[in-house]
Parts: sequence; structure tokens; C-alpha cells
Amino acid sequence: MASFSLQVLLFFFSGFRKRCSSRALSVVLWLAYLSADSLAVYILGRLTLRGGGNQFALFWVPFLLLHLGGQETMTAFSMEDNALWKRHLLSLATQVPMAIYAVGRQLQGDDRRLVAPMVLVFVSGTAKYAERIWALRRAGSVAPGTSNSSSSNLVARASSDAFWNTQAYYSQLCIVVSEKQERNFELILHVAAEGFKLSLYFLMDMTPSICLFPADINGIKQAVDVFKSSENIVHMAYKLAEINLSLIYDYLYTKFGTRHFHMVPVCIAFRRILALALISGALGLFVRAMAGGPNPKAKGHDDGADVIICYVLLVGAIILETCSIFMSFISSCWAYNTTFSLPLKCPMYQRFPGTVAAMVRIARNLHPESRGEWSASMAQYSIIGDCIKEKQESGLLRRTMRWVGIDQRALKHVGISPVMKKLVLDKLLEIAATPRVQEWDIGVGKFSGQWAHWAVEAMQDRHQSAARQVLQVSNIKGLEFVSSALLWHIVTDICLLEVTADAVDDVHSINSIQVPEEHLEGVSSLHENGNVGGSSTQEERLDGSSPHHGHENGDCSSTLEERLDGGSPHHDHENGDVNSIQEVHLDGISSHHDHENVDGGSNFCHDKDVDGSISALRGAARELSDYIMYLVADCGAMAGSEGHYAVIKGKREMSNWLLEQTTTGAACDRRTVVEEIRDKPSSFFHEDYYPVLDRARRVASDLLQIAEAGDRWKLIAAIWLEMLCYIAYNCGAAFHAKHLTTGGEFATHVKMLLFMLGVPFLRDVKEPLLSKAGDIYS
Repeated sequence: MASFSLQVLLFFFSGFRKRCSSRALSVVLWLAYLSADSLAVYILGRLTLRGGGNQFALFWVPFLLLHLGGQETMTAFSMEDNALWKRHLLSLATQVPMAIYAVGRQLQGDDRRLVAPMVLVFVSGTAKYAERIWALRRAGSVAPGTSNSSSSNLVARASSDAFWNTQAYYSQLCIVVSEKQERNFELILHVAAEGFKLSLYFLMDMTPSICLFPADINGIKQAVDVFKSSENIVHMAYKLAEINLSLIYDYLYTKFGTRHFHMVPVCIAFRRILALALISGALGLFVRAMAGGPNPKAKGHDDGADVIICYVLLVGAIILETCSIFMSFISSCWAYNTTFSLPLKCPMYQRFPGTVAAMVRIARNLHPESRGEWSASMAQYSIIGDCIKEKQESGLLRRTMRWVGIDQRALKHVGISPVMKKLVLDKLLEIAATPRVQEWDIGVGKFSGQWAHWAVEAMQDRHQSAARQVLQVSNIKGLEFVSSALLWHIVTDICLLEVTADAVDDVHSINSIQVPEEHLEGVSSLHENGNVGGSSTQEERLDGSSPHHGHENGDCSSTLEERLDGGSPHHDHENGDVNSIQEVHLDGISSHHDHENVDGGSNFCHDKDVDGSISALRGAARELSDYIMYLVADCGAMAGSEGHYAVIKGKREMSNWLLEQTTTGAACDRRTVVEEIRDKPSSFFHEDYYPVLDRARRVASDLLQIAEAGDRWKLIAAIWLEMLCYIAYNCGAAFHAKHLTTGGEFATHVKMLLFMLGVPFLRDVKEPLLSKAGDIYS
């Protein structure tokens, strides 16, 4: 019963982990996953060796094979578990003979009533365990680095697929946009499923750009031009990235993706029916055996408790098998895609249009398109806030918890606002549509801040000298990446102090809302008619506690029913209607002034709301600053030995400042500390050794010499946007695959945007060695 309870927990709760970033859920699932196999193996061995005196104990043995087969919603907890498929194969080779031995002992006994149901459960359990091993092997085969030979074969296979399928993939995207079907969920899902291998290989860093010829690049460039002309490209791009990553998660960590990708629908249906029939047959035979009464030749009598346990195991297995059919639609996009594409993949289903239509309606109800496939949030980490927390929590218990790694870090989560999404995508489209995409060094080489230099070149001549001084003092070309991120993290905090008066004026110019001074301390006022996702809030706070954007994955979907032919698509306003928001570009100019807000509430007008656009840039810069510090300092992305050292030295410097320079007895918050750093005279830093804080103060001082606030925040936002793309592309497949199981990361979605726009292919076009691709891949 303990083993069965763990299986129930894994079945019903493991599907939440790709949509939830809860640490408690992750710990519970980790413990259940580790305990389930160990407990099943232990009980199986104990029952086999010592259960001879109890016929029901021997009957329970095959059920443990069912439990070792795992649940549909989780075959692996992490990518490392996929690499251990051979260990599970060895376990299968040892546990199956033990189960056969138990069946043999049942045959040798006086009471053979349970032999038939026992054999059926044994067959079902063995098949289920073998299927789990097959799924682990398939998922593990796409993980780079398992061995030199497998990695080479994987790269060769990815190169071949990229060459033959890339042009067709981008052609499909162009068709979706050209036909104005950017909000057609089923069509986007179909494109994502067709390009699944391309997206999987790209996420796992197995798609080299050398396999694309210049002729193939033209199709990508045409797709980028079509994307720029679309009014709904933001919705389509992020929904496509979301579905792509959901499909990849199902392939790597569940049986859903592996089964639907490698098996035809007929085989999937046959496997479902057979598994359900075996367990149902075992239940029927068991009921029949119990109805006949006890065998007079058998020793002892039937124990009522043992009979109840048998019924619980049999009925529970049937319920789990039945629920897995519905769970495949609820948790996975694969079953949804297979259902509405049945007429295309299996012509025989065209004879039953009513049945297919009913299945499609069921699929739509079980998996509504408005449901998000990830947490739609990003963590916020401030190195100053973390040091303040360490100073305040100086007890022995707190220090022990921090040393063990179970302390509550200074992390907060904010929703990904529509303005943030549009800002990132617009900038990537701008880069992809110009020759600068070939100049952009996004590879693993040194980060040089090219977007910042391009932003300086776009400034007016009278501002360029001050901006160049900023880049020179910050040494953005020469600093190691993590050191540069740490520096600009503090610079952004200092610059945010200078917007208090402007921010209050912005709010009064809209609707005369009174904004308290504590907007830099954690109270960011939302416009009563709906703020544009929070990032464009006029009050930007230094404590990083941005409000959750209330309509992330909100229930704003239209009641129009979407059809297979693409007509009348659902208008899913996930995270609000992005395209009804005023356009926010890095040039600080608002080009659209639609009156509909994100929440679909009241409307308000802006007359050339340049200040609103600057406020949006400030909000995006603040959130990206805290998010990237979370990635490099808390997650260790792009850190390496030098980066980890930079984080440690930065925290020690900040801790020393709090210990020595913070006014005794004063309220110690993020704003106060930043103000003290800003207001210290230059002579102070010549006497004390605070190199990071000194340079951050000087860079911020030079930034404030740029008279136009728009140019200033364009520069800061450009730096953070490029850092986000740099991390997304270079932090490694292991990082992205790991965080798919903890709610997902915004950086992973940005990497899928890079794939959708073809940026890595456009920037690095290689001349082929041979004249024809067939000579390479034949």
C-alpha cells in the first residue's frame, strides 16, 4: 500500500511542476520519486522470499512491477535519470525473474485460484516497466555528452534534420502569419509539433549553423520580414515558444511525448486498450476466484484485510490507467495535437468524422488554450537585498540553514508583463532584420556589449560623448560577463533613485493619482484602470517587489470556438492583449496609442506618452537587472570559476559596506543603502577599498550626465536585453532542461525566440565544403 500511495502522489502531482516553481513541490516529488523505486524493489524481494505462507502476498508481487514501470506523468525526475536507463534495464532483468519465481510458487501451492489474474498483472507490469526504460533511453539519447560516439551521431542527425526541415518550418510560419492565423492555437500547435525535432536539437545545443546554405537563409529572412508586418506576432511568438517547450518537457520527462512522437496513433490506442484490458481481466478473474469461496485444500483461510488490499491494488491500477488517458490531454499538448491531426495521419479516421469531431471537442475542453504551459514569471534577486537579509538573520539556526542550503533566499517572483515580452521581441526583430545580425557576436566568446554601442551610435551627437564615457568607465568590452552584470546591477539601482520626481509627475499627468514616496521601497502603485503589465508602472521600486501582473495566463479567452480549418480562432488574451498596448521601443517613442489596457478594463488616452515609454523602459530594466542577477548569482548561469569568484567578492564587499558604513540604528533597506553609496564623496573611495561600488557610482554619475532620460534608459535597457539573450543562448542545454521541471525560465523562452527568428543561423552563414547537400548526408 505504501508503494501504491507513492505512485498515486507521483501521478497526480508531477504534472504541476512544469507550471509551478514551488520549491516545496519539487522536494516532495524528489523524495517520492527516489523512494518509489527503492521501496518497490525492497518489498518485491521481501514478498518473494518470505511470502510463501500467504498466497495473497505472492499475488502482490506483480503489482510491484507495475509500480516500477512508473507513471505516465513522470518517467524521470531530471535529465540525469534518463542517462541511467541501463540501470533500470538491469533492474528489470533481476526483478522479472523474481516475479516469475513468485508465480511458480503460486503454481506449486494447493490453491491456484490466483494464478490466472497474477499472470495478467505480471504481463502488464513487465510491459509497463519495459516501456519506461524505452522512454528513458529515447530521452537520454538527445542529451549531449553521454559519450563521444553518441554525441557525434546526434550532431550528425541534427545537422541533417536542420538542413532538410528548416526551410519547410519557416515556410509554415510564414503561412500562419500571412493567413492572419497568429491566434489560431491549433495551427500554432501543429507547426510546433512539425518542427519539434528542430526545436529540441536547438535547445540541446545540437544544431550547428554550418549545415545551412546561403540559399536556405533567404527563407528565414523572408520569414523575419513577414513577422515584422504582423500585428499579432507577439502572441504567436511566445505561444509558439511555450508550446515548443511544453512538448520538449513531455518528451524528456514523461511517457506522453515519447509515445506520441515515436508511435502512430493506432499503436497508441492499441497499447492503451491492451493495458486496460489486462488489468480489468485480472480484476474479473480475481472476483470470480473470491466468489467461489476458499479452497478446502488450501492451508488457512482468506484474510479479509489481504483481500481488501488486493481489491485496492486492482481497482487502483484500473483507475490510474483510465485517468492517464484524460491526464494525457490535460497535462500534455501531444495528445491534443494527435487528436485533431488524426484525419491527416490516419486516413481510416476520415470515415468517422463524427467520432473525430467528438474527440476534438473533448480535447479542447480538457486542454483549453488559455491554460499556460509554464509559470509565466521570473525570479528577482538583489545582491544588496540578500546581504541585508544575511545581516538581519545572524542567528545560529539561520546560519546553519544557509550553510545546508535550505534557507529562504531573498527571491521574489514577478509575472512576465506584455510590455516586457514586446520589448524583447521587437529588439530581436530589429536585429534580425538588419545586417547587424551578422555582426552580433552572440556565441560563447567574450561579452562585449554590442547593443550598447549601437544604442550610443543612434543617439544625438550632443549625447554621444557622455554615453561613450559611460561605456569606457564601465569597461563593458573588457570585463568578465558576471562582473559586468554585477556592476550594471548596482548602476541600475543608483539610476532608479533619480526618477522619483519624474515618476510622480508621470502619474499625475495621467490621472492625478497620489503616489507615496515609498515607491522605491516596495509599493508600486497600479493604475486603477489597469497597468500595462506592471513594467510600465510609473513608480519603479528599488526593492524589486514588482506586483504580480494580475492577468498572466488569465482567463480572458474568447468564447469563439476554434476550428480545424483555422477559421474563427480563439482569441486567447494570455497576459493581456499585447498588441493593444502602446508600442514601446528602445528609442523611447510610443507609436501606437490604443485605448485598451491589458486587463480589458477602462480605457485612457495618452497624448504622445513619451514619459510612459521611458517609464516602461525603467521598469523593464529594473526587472531584467534583478532577473539576470538571479541567473548568474543564484543559478550560476554563465558563471564559471571566475564568475563565482566575482559574485563572492561582490557579496563580501557589500556585506563589509553594510557592516562598516551603514548608519547605526537606521532603517536598513535597499533604497537607503543605494543612497549612501551614491552620496559618498569621491575621496572616500580613495581611502576605502570598495572597487565594485566605486566604479558603479562613477558609471551612474556619468550616465546622469546624459540630459535625455530616454537615451539614458535606452542604453541601460539595451545592455540588459543583450545580457538576457547572451545568457539564453550560451548557458547550456543542461540549465534549460533542468528548469523546465521547475516552472520554466524566461531565458529558455528567449532562446526559443532566437530559434523562431533564425538569429543563430542568420548571423553565421558558412560556405559548404561540397556543392550539394546530398553528398554530405547520403
